[in-house]
Amino acid sequence: MKAKDMVQSSVSISLAPHIFVEGQLILPDGADRLVLFAHGSGLFGPDSAHLANIFSRSGIGTLRFDLLTSSEAIFDRETQIPRHDPVTLGERMVAAVIWAKERRELQSLGLGIFGDDTGAAAALIAAVRLPQLVKAVVCRSGQLEAARSVFTQVIVPTLLITGDNDDSYDGNAEALNAFSGTKNLATISGVSNLLADSSRLDEAGELAVQWFMRHLQLDAPDTAAQLQDRLKV
Repeated sequence: MKAKDMVQSSVSISLAPHIFVEGQLILPDGADRLVLFAHGSGLFGPDSAHLANIFSRSGIGTLRFDLLTSSEAIFDRETQIPRHDPVTLGERMVAAVIWAKERRELQSLGLGIFGDDTGAAAALIAAVRLPQLVKAVVCRSGQLEAARSVFTQVIVPTLLITGDNDDSYDGNAEALNAFSGTKNLATISGVSNLLADSSRLDEAGELAVQWFMRHLQLDAPDTAAQLQDRLKV
């Protein structure tokens, strides 16, 4: 798919009262699916841009953003505390889903979440809170321990991607056993850490595309009032 077939724009996403982050929205012409990238911190970089391009070439729209503000990200690089706050990251991921579904041009798109590292826990939390809106989840080398309390409530189709020698492998396998819905663990051989080694990024991207193409479906638009009601469930 050529670049002219895509619309790219910068957006300001409201994650909480008085908390906004900048994001990059890419919508291929005729897209009927949208994937939100859940980044804990420090992951909104070349890897996610490359994955977004893989998705876009398959006709899947993407919205990339960090769940932390710029000032929080600075503090996180020094302490790594904010990225390990599953309550805050999960609530912000929920808010991002609601934000996307309130936009007229995105309301009818089947919505999924791609989570990396600590952002994976936020993806699961949002999927549990909003199963009517989040239709599928993919996590790459996800640190899922922070979302352990919701494992048995995960009913949306979920794919976990890890390397066979990745530190996250055992935790991903344990989480997968607890999930209630359609699920799978895809293992990329010869990789110790999918986040540190980008040489197999295309393989991970294609696995994610296949999952989202299979499980994301068109949605009927919801009103803003209906969306806010979902937050109360």
